[in-house]
Amino acid sequence: MDAADFPQEATLVGRIGPHSWAGEVTTSHRTLDLLDVVACYFRAPNPFRLSTDMSEPERRFAAAQARAGFGGILTALDCRWVNHPSAMSHAEYKPVQLAAAREAGLSIPPTLITNSPEEVRAFAADIPGPVICKPVASPVFIEGNELKTVYTRRITEHDLADLRGIEATAHLFQAWVSKAYEVRLTVMGKHLFAAEIYATSAKARTSPARTRRRWSRN
Repeated sequence: MDAADFPQEATLVGRIGPHSWAGEVTTSHRTLDLLDVVACYFRAPNPFRLSTDMSEPERRFAAAQARAGFGGILTALDCRWVNHPSAMSHAEYKPVQLAAAREAGLSIPPTLITNSPEEVRAFAADIPGPVICKPVASPVFIEGNELKTVYTRRITEHDLADLRGIEATAHLFQAWVSKAYEVRLTVMGKHLFAAEIYATSAKARTSPARTRRRWSRN
């Protein structure tokens, strides 16, 4: 089901029972008994579609209630998740990702997260080669009904001389690592699915490459 169907095209009835949540979710196609759920595949849910008659504050309030109620009951079900929303939210944090990579024995570049221009200059001075700056969270935002993306970029001497705006929020800085290709790895139990991604232009060697060339299974 599409989570966006709630609340206008789907109805939720949830009752707390002696062992778990019971009740049903009804859509235009079927009624699902919550006690019948044995597994959930969580993949790119769309935002809740709310009534256009609501004001913007009302829409924000209603969306928060839908997420806590509808989403809360689903995530409370005693079943197998791929992957559980709370685990996915936790894994979205880049500091968590880097710590997990280091714990797994992977090499990670020197990294600084800060909003201090002075610390950025000191970090760059300690790094023998180039330094890159990248977003700490999702690089995508909407401005004026236009979708925009913030890419990874190498820091120049001119950038270091003028770091205005750094103090406005957190930024991530790392030592530049020259790459032969990137790897995207998906783990399903004990099965590993890896993709090599090659840069097809000079700009792509800095920003994440988009061209997928070869799949392999290990």
